[in-house]
Amino acid sequence: ERVSIPARVLEDVDALMREAGIPATRLEGIAVGTGPGSFTGLRMGLAAARALALALELPVAGVSTLDALAAWEPSGRPLGQVPQIEVAELAPALSRGEVQVIDVRGANEWEAGHLPAVPNIPLGALRARVTEIRGDRPVVVQCQSGSRSSIAASLLRAGGVERVMNLAGGFGAWRDAGLPIERE
Repeated sequence: ERVSIPARVLEDVDALMREAGIPATRLEGIAVGTGPGSFTGLRMGLAAARALALALELPVAGVSTLDALAAWEPSGRPLGQVPQIEVAELAPALSRGEVQVIDVRGANEWEAGHLPAVPNIPLGALRARVTEIRGDRPVVVQCQSGSRSSIAASLLRAGGVERVMNLAGGFGAWRDAGLPIERE
């Protein structure tokens, strides 16, 4: 596991950009994926950062540890965060119609079981279908565990959807809480 100091992270990004022939002036953001403290968790975070950068068409994903966040702060550029919502908060808000939920899992996953009356827009299709999402209520995105939906939340925000939350624990947390599930 490689632990970078903040200055090294920016040097790594600069080197990657030079290697790719991309001028430093084109850097608009760094996508940072984090996972649990283990090497496996770090790899999961790196994969999430790569996927987010690809989906947002960013020329570079700065990937490292939490030190990457510390390296970003002195730049003065904004650091986006996606609010999380727990199943215990979502269930009553959904039943009262206060939020809209989008399931970003694959079609087969959705057909095997999903939150009641929740549409499926797979993560890979989300950018092209962002106009289908109404802005009249906050949007909660969910996947199986919360990882893909974190990426989806970032995509929606980049697409102009301002009130976005991620379902912590995803469909698995909903199912484990014994809440209603529909099957197709």
